[in-house]
Amino acid sequence: INAEYMGDRPSPTFYFNVPRVSSLMSEDLVRDLRDFFASHHAVGDRRDLWFSLPDGTVLPWQLPAGVLYDLQNTGSATAPALPWRVVVHFSGFPADQLMACPSESVVEAAYLHSLKEADCLFHGNNARVMDLSKTDQADLLQGVRSVNFRLFARVNRVLFPPRERPRYIPLRVLVAPRTAVQLHLVPPTLQDRDVTLGEALTRALPALFAGRMPTVTIFGCEVPLSASLVFLLDCFSCPDHFVYVTIRPDTTPSSAPIASPPASASTAAPTPTPTPTAAVPGPVPVPTPTAPAPVPAPVATPSPPAPAPAPETH
Repeated sequence: INAEYMGDRPSPTFYFNVPRVSSLMSEDLVRDLRDFFASHHAVGDRRDLWFSLPDGTVLPWQLPAGVLYDLQNTGSATAPALPWRVVVHFSGFPADQLMACPSESVVEAAYLHSLKEADCLFHGNNARVMDLSKTDQADLLQGVRSVNFRLFARVNRVLFPPRERPRYIPLRVLVAPRTAVQLHLVPPTLQDRDVTLGEALTRALPALFAGRMPTVTIFGCEVPLSASLVFLLDCFSCPDHFVYVTIRPDTTPSSAPIASPPASASTAAPTPTPTPTAAVPGPVPVPTPTAPAPVPAPVATPSPPAPAPAPETH
């Protein structure tokens, strides 16, 4: 809320640390936000709560908070502004751009849906997630919710045993600032060697990698295109076992909303309702795109970069 709606009072700001792997709609965060702003603003029902950037860009809560942050800061010419400023809205929900989240159970269901997709890509089916006992599923969800690594890891080792080779790599690619990319199935090896990140990205986005190389990051770290996808899966996967890659090309569009994986994109953006500002500190330690269509063709090796005009944007 700015001065136009707060009279002479300054706009209240709520500061919090959010783990990179958490959802902005986690139960603890939503409760604290509602409690904080209740004395300044009519907070309404949880299902009407949503987040945006100060420019009105809708933030899909299904993506991990760290991925949303990276989409705005990957390859930025200036250092990321900290704390990261976002706006919390308690009305005017953009139903044409975002899936409602009336309860914590919806966050859990979205996470489990994404985990099943990763299980299907990794093993060829989602039987391991479907066969989890109620106790193991409860421990897994509690581990993710509370960022309790030991609790999470005990169950995660059952789903994805260490050193087990994946059938396909659970990989999601987002081009900053607002585009989700649908990938072909990405095999872990090609001609008895590990497939690299550069090979997978060049196949998915040939025009983007035809000129100067864009900035590619995972968990806020710039990653070499020569990195093995199997290595990245072992070291950089999120709790849903997907590797989230963010890319910033030299030139990007600014008019389309951030693609929310479970919902179709829309060009109609609702008029933002004036709401309080929430500031999130930068990166600190689950959407879901539609399942990629299988394409058995091998991954092409990227050609050496050559000077060219600014690449096309996807």
